[in-house]
Amino acid sequence: MITANTEVQLRTKTWPELAKWYRLALHRHWYNFGATSITARDPKHERTWRCDMVPWSETNTEAFAGLHNQGNRILLVFDEASSINDLVWEVAEGALTDERTEIIWLCLGNPTLSTGRFRECFGRLRHRWHTLQVDSRTVEGTNKAQLDQWIEDYGEDSDFVRVRVRGEFPRSGSSQVIPPDLVARARRTKAEGFERLPIIMACDVARFGDDQTVIGMRQGRKFQVLGKYRGLDTVQLAERIIRFRDEHSPHAVVVDGDGVGAGVVDQLHHRGYSKGLFEFHGGERPRDCNMYFISIAAAKFGD
Repeated sequence: MITANTEVQLRTKTWPELAKWYRLALHRHWYNFGATSITARDPKHERTWRCDMVPWSETNTEAFAGLHNQGNRILLVFDEASSINDLVWEVAEGALTDERTEIIWLCLGNPTLSTGRFRECFGRLRHRWHTLQVDSRTVEGTNKAQLDQWIEDYGEDSDFVRVRVRGEFPRSGSSQVIPPDLVARARRTKAEGFERLPIIMACDVARFGDDQTVIGMRQGRKFQVLGKYRGLDTVQLAERIIRFRDEHSPHAVVVDGDGVGAGVVDQLHHRGYSKGLFEFHGGERPRDCNMYFISIAAAKFGD
């Protein structure tokens, strides 16, 4: 099965490209190339040796369910994968469950978005994928003069050049406060000079979906994740915080008190752990109307 970011892309870009390679194939006489499918000419395998063009929409993700070929081979291709909805990725992944089957999932395209499943193939889920990023300046067939002009116009490290020339993901999305590359750089940096600074424990309470509750501990520039959880109720989460508090004796405990987190704060007060407990609210008005702070309760990046 083959799909792309839009039906127009699939019909006018991806499928014509496949038609070109079909014409170049030495064994093209084995197959029929149609408007939406490639099928074997052998009547015995016409329905089983095939490749289908499948458009998608957010209301038609189930088009990718039921992809099975146990004991043989499955090929799934995502073109311009950065803009394919995460729901499509989830449905497709759920269909690839056949045992003793060669499963090839090929995802390609410009890295236009700093979030989403395609980005995660090069980040959080990199251990599950074979990845390759291509700098346009290192391959044949690209207009090097045009690429140099873009670099001069936008800058070597601009998001435009990163995406269109270097084959790298943009630094940040419209809803991100901290660019992912800064987070990655910070995680590679060894923290120093933190030993005499206060120890702050923090809990970012998950609210919905695949989000995780994270309990962490910060001392100066050193941050340590103590635990990640899904599906805990407020009592269970309060128990985890109390256990870590007793073990590490932090100077303060900060809990995200919005939404579900309010119940966690109530549990801690009820259990007698009010001393040094601070309830954080992301949308709270500043105490000093001339000053704002960005507060990060716990990091959720990477593993």
